[in-house]
Amino acid sequence: MPLKFTPEDSPFAHLHPDIAHLATADRAACKAAILTDRWVSYPATEDAIERLSEMADTPPQLRMASVLFWAAPNSGKSHIQRRFLELRATRHSTDEVGVLWLELNDELTEKRLYLDLLTALGAPTPDTTASSLQVPGDGSPTVAGQAHPTADPR
Repeated sequence: MPLKFTPEDSPFAHLHPDIAHLATADRAACKAAILTDRWVSYPATEDAIERLSEMADTPPQLRMASVLFWAAPNSGKSHIQRRFLELRATRHSTDEVGVLWLELNDELTEKRLYLDLLTALGAPTPDTTASSLQVPGDGSPTVAGQAHPTADPR
């Protein structure tokens, strides 16, 4: 006959009610619970999300504000991003999110940044197999192999 416990004398009374059932769950359920991403709130992250929300809610201006998150790897930058976008999506329709997020790395070039920006905006991207503006050895600009009309003849 299985033992019956009251909530007070249960061996799992110290566990939060939302997770106490996992103490007796099967292995697959426990593993899924362990591998699930969770948001752990602490003051610095809440401050970052609050600042991002204030910036996103600012009325359109000629020069909109931007923010740069710079920190060591595995310090939660991407998790803050995902949490902010989740919270924003629950408060606004998907058409009104109005947030552009780019992740930069040490290998970034001006061309890569430009292409990533166009892609993030859903804009068509140019052909990247050849440069449309090339500077030959003499320094005069050419466009697609032709001398540029404003090039200064030497």
